[in-house]
Amino acid sequence: MIIVQVENFYCEYQTNSWIKVQCANSALIRASLKTENRTYNCIGTVLAKNGCWSFLKGGFVLDSPSNLALLLFQNSDDRDIDITIDSSSLQPFTDQEWRKCAVTIHVSDQQGNRLQGAVITINQVSKDFPFGSAIAHTILGNLPYQNWFVE
Repeated sequence: MIIVQVENFYCEYQTNSWIKVQCANSALIRASLKTENRTYNCIGTVLAKNGCWSFLKGGFVLDSPSNLALLLFQNSDDRDIDITIDSSSLQPFTDQEWRKCAVTIHVSDQQGNRLQGAVITINQVSKDFPFGSAIAHTILGNLPYQNWFVE
């Protein structure tokens, strides 16, 4: 458990931590956050292998005022294991910073367990927010590429 001070409410935060577990093989570690008014049950997960450092990255939107929060780490299946945490951070970020980052999508249930075979559909609703893989600007005006991309 780590006690953190939150700076702003109605703000987006990201959390990063290095996690190492001592267990038989591996463990799905879930980060949660408890504020004065609310509990966020799953703000990030990582599948940590025994004895190896694993990077847990997560995020949440703080939607009610709170001066302090508890950042909690636990094994998602409640087995008794030792968890070592290092270099934990909680940082606010802006919408502009969010728009300029790479995204990996993990689908999980409320307990932080990954859902296998989940189908994700993404609809781009604005051309002002570029979405997709990084490509050279010279190909963007290429009509055959545009036609292929939308097929």
